[in-house]
Amino acid sequence: MSRHIALNSSDKNIERVRLHLQQRSAQERIQKYMQDARDGATVTTSRAASIFHFGEQQLRDWGKRELISTRRASTGSSEDGKQAL
Repeated sequence: MSRHIALNSSDKNIERVRLHLQQRSAQERIQKYMQDARDGATVTTSRAASIFHFGEQQLRDWGKRELISTRRASTGSSEDGKQAL
């Protein structure tokens, strides 16, 4: 019997979440959080080269030709000054 009540409570929670996620304001807020996460996601040139199986120099050349966008991160950490793609 308690298992049935737990499932029923869980179903109610799922329905509340579903209704919440259908609200335009919630969708807009989630989209903003996702965009902020994308904007803040950076990797070093070395890591990008490793991920995409290119040489670091190839990525730097593409950056100079403006085929890809690079910027220098300034985080105050030991990674400071490394290029981020």
